[in-house]
Amino acid sequence: MKALFLSLVLAVSSDAWILDKEVPIHAEVIRVVDGDTIVVRLDDGSEEVVRILGVDTPEMNRSSGEPPEPMAVACTVIAWARFRGVDVWLLGCGRDRDVYGCLLAYVLEDPDDSKEESYGCLLSYLLNP
Repeated sequence: MKALFLSLVLAVSSDAWILDKEVPIHAEVIRVVDGDTIVVRLDDGSEEVVRILGVDTPEMNRSSGEPPEPMAVACTVIAWARFRGVDVWLLGCGRDRDVYGCLLAYVLEDPDDSKEESYGCLLSYLLNP
């Protein structure tokens, strides 16, 4: 019932909803922006830019024209290899969006995973063993 209610809220307006901290929602990855940002298509057909919680990778600096920060390309390649065309589950954190309007979410492989098993936490461990 809780998942049905969340789906109804999503259908009303993607700007007005809050990701649940306990019930993840399904999404399809349609593009990788960089190592910690992806674009997803939700089940209602809307698209969201998602900032992956649990990791902060170096910036690609596409909009500033500056060269990518060290390791930014490697992190983007890792994210691209992991997420290219896959389905994921998004879990909220209590805060919905960052200052750029990106949705903040833990990205899970399985709806039964915990946030400690999220992609961001696993990548963070790989980058900082």
